[in-house]
Amino acid sequence: MELIKKQAGLSYVAVLMIVGALAITGFFATRVGLVYFNHYQVKSIFDLLESEQPVAQRSTVEIRRFIAKYFSLNSIDYIQREDIKLEQQVGSIKVQLDYEVVKPIGGNLSFLISFSETKNLKVIF
Repeated sequence: MELIKKQAGLSYVAVLMIVGALAITGFFATRVGLVYFNHYQVKSIFDLLESEQPVAQRSTVEIRRFIAKYFSLNSIDYIQREDIKLEQQVGSIKVQLDYEVVKPIGGNLSFLISFSETKNLKVIF
């Protein structure tokens, strides 16, 4: 009497489908991941702004120049001057940055990612 052995494992088509799904996921992850890496750089520039020099010694123009200089050094070119809002408050300066990044994927498909970052800089006299 002969026993029929059952086949175990994935077929060639199933392996191709899994590899294709992983490739597509990796493609999207790298496109979106770079945007989030740049946002991490924006957050580090805001932290540097707070620790670099006392805010009482700076005007709003100098703060804008400081931010623009570090954006230029880190090749962050999708943030416009209008996206940065400075607001004088009692005892602090509120720096707010709201921006959106559109990353094209292919054809008519693109990602739209919106970020908002706020930092209250205490005025030290």
